[in-house]
Amino acid sequence: MGVPFLDLWFESRQSNALINYGASVSWPYKRVEVMEEFRIQLKELSIEFKARDWRQENFTNRISLPSNYSALPSGKILSMLLNIRLALEEGRLGVAVPIGYLPGASLEEFFRVYQLAGELQVPIITHVRN
Repeated sequence: MGVPFLDLWFESRQSNALINYGASVSWPYKRVEVMEEFRIQLKELSIEFKARDWRQENFTNRISLPSNYSALPSGKILSMLLNIRLALEEGRLGVAVPIGYLPGASLEEFFRVYQLAGELQVPIITHVRN
């Protein structure tokens, strides 16, 4: 799924990691960033993350599951792609695209994420099931 709150995650790893580390951009998270209806929950989760009280299931249950079934308006796709591009330019390793976990995503959105990764020549990191 990639890492939400990448900047905070990298900050938490500095001087604490015994080896090199990296993370991929989370497509599900980047799409949620542009969905107005999840702003409050994202703010709450970022506070938990900063306090190192982070649990993936909190993100999954409070944001990821409901947003995965929501369509991203066409007008928001470019904003989401810009967020992904900026994260990649900051040194992320690739784009996490959990195929099958975002039934609300349109084919256009899905295609545009792959198109961006191809344009920037970065890997797609995926998790498939069934």
